[in-house]
Amino acid sequence: MLVKFVNGLSKIIDPETVHELTMNSNFTLRKKEIIYPNKLGWKNPIGLAAGFDKNAKYVSSLDKMGFGAIEIGTITPKAQIGNPRPRIKKLKNNSILNWMGFPNEGMDKIYDNLKRQKYSCTLGVNIGKNKETPNADAHLDYLQVAKKFNELCDYFVINISSPNTQNLRDLQNETFVENILALFRENSLKLPYFKVAPDLEEDTLIKMCKAIEEFKGPGIITTNTSNKHEFNKGGISGNAIKDLVFNKVSKLCEHFKQRSFSIIACGGIDSKEDIRRYKSIGVDNFQIYSSFVYKGPKIILKLIESL
Repeated sequence: MLVKFVNGLSKIIDPETVHELTMNSNFTLRKKEIIYPNKLGWKNPIGLAAGFDKNAKYVSSLDKMGFGAIEIGTITPKAQIGNPRPRIKKLKNNSILNWMGFPNEGMDKIYDNLKRQKYSCTLGVNIGKNKETPNADAHLDYLQVAKKFNELCDYFVINISSPNTQNLRDLQNETFVENILALFRENSLKLPYFKVAPDLEEDTLIKMCKAIEEFKGPGIITTNTSNKHEFNKGGISGNAIKDLVFNKVSKLCEHFKQRSFSIIACGGIDSKEDIRRYKSIGVDNFQIYSSFVYKGPKIILKLIESL
């Protein structure tokens, strides 16, 4: 009932405002413990993708809903307001268009927010660079945030695939992957995953994954939002990119049948059939976002029941 009300309200009010009002309300949740064995050691293989809780304000509540992992962020060293509102649009077919631009309260404030949360799920931190940071210095932004959160989180994700930060996707290459993994290792930090775009050329993706394997990185998250759509800005997620993402992941799994790194699928996952076909090609774990927005917490157990 609440999910239907919220989705209905989002048609007449800015969806981002509705999201904030809903999550800031004092609703009471009974904790759901959904345990299912998985390769990555999460409570279960269904995680919440970055973007839903950018500032680590709702981890306690989200943990009660049954996620195996929750990824906060994207977090940048300094706070930034992102692009002007409205910057989210709900589309047909359970899809979402956003042109957010990494709005967040900055690593220091978010660190304090996270310290106040109580949770038992795996906790990921998605890291981005500040808008004004040139790509040549991007590694310093990623390093700064990682140093801040290394003791509080279970894994890091390097976001180099948002279409809403100018030239960010230029960092999607094997050299940058190698440099980041070497930098994190030199600083005794948890080695990060890399989140890539569904629009990335297959050859470049394979080279990046070879670098991840060679430098013993934990894995890759495929994918972020797509900028191949009829609108003139932003990235699209949800069912609109379901087939695009599956085809990208399928080719990746085919190329790396025997691999030392993990593949986390993200993009348009909203049914038991989606989970089954991803499992059939060898995907390790999953993340959801749009399906959670449209269908609410019940989607978590529904997806797990297909395993």
